[in-house]
Amino acid sequence: MTLFSWGYEIGEKFESSQKSSNGGSIRQRKFFRKQKDLILLGERLVMQTIGFEFDRIKLPFDPLASALKRLNCSSFGDLGMLAKSLIDECIQTTLCLEFKSHCIATGSIAVAAEILKVQIPSIGVL
Repeated sequence: MTLFSWGYEIGEKFESSQKSSNGGSIRQRKFFRKQKDLILLGERLVMQTIGFEFDRIKLPFDPLASALKRLNCSSFGDLGMLAKSLIDECIQTTLCLEFKSHCIATGSIAVAAEILKVQIPSIGVL
């Protein structure tokens, strides 16, 4: 079954559940929750089939914490919070797959420092 035909089938089921007036919204939520779980399971299966290993992805939060600790971040105010929120945004993209976690952490500190107009030590400290 192709993705297109599967989507069409889901749409038909959704329309038929819309027509029922008795408890339709609860059934819709359950239906879409099941469909979401099935899609996520299918995505994981496809990724594992092509050799993608979920355990090898390292998130940049640990390198960020150690870099901020080396920078004695308490004197920089909101630098750590802004860098962490930048990493939160990066996680929603493919950056964590394209770059190593310490590169993303270092980049988020640099961007946060530039936004906050804070001087950070030169190369070699991080």
